[in-house]
Amino acid sequence: MDKGEVKPVVVIVTVVIILLVLVVVIPFFASTPIKQSRDIIKTLGLGEETTDQDNKDVLSVKEFYSKLRDCSKYSQDNCLCDAPFNKFTNKHLLTFSRKDIKIESVNAQNKVTLLKEDINNAACYFSDGTFFPVDFLSINFDGNGAYIDSGSIFRSNIRLLNKDNVYKKRENLCFIAEGSTNLPEKCGK
Repeated sequence: MDKGEVKPVVVIVTVVIILLVLVVVIPFFASTPIKQSRDIIKTLGLGEETTDQDNKDVLSVKEFYSKLRDCSKYSQDNCLCDAPFNKFTNKHLLTFSRKDIKIESVNAQNKVTLLKEDINNAACYFSDGTFFPVDFLSINFDGNGAYIDSGSIFRSNIRLLNKDNVYKKRENLCFIAEGSTNLPEKCGK
């Protein structure tokens, strides 16, 4: 046997070790649904069991999405819907594009996707009597509730209503800023 030749057993063992390392490392760095990530970590004996709070978070996220989706289905236009933010905390981030919503749980180490679903035209907000449909909208949370980061040190963040907080207008679902006046009636079935 030539000294430069590698034994097939060494190659196979090396590949198996690399695959095992990837299986352990990927769940920690990938943004995957929270339940799946925790199940993989638990199976490997590296994490703790899912808590009741984790399950409540997932249920709250699904309830919010369900109410937002229901709002989009109303045949009525120019009306208010309720998709309350009261179950979200500063560890949550909602991002909307023109075609979908993504809700993430955020901590110092990573972001875990709790929900990613299709919903059209929800990247919009209503402030000072004006609609602002945008391509991308992020809603953050702190101790005072939901807000849109203004992105400027010269302008304050846009605080959002917690209840009756979605203005349905021409197929758009626009989140309503605090202090908005002349709002329409609630949507009916």
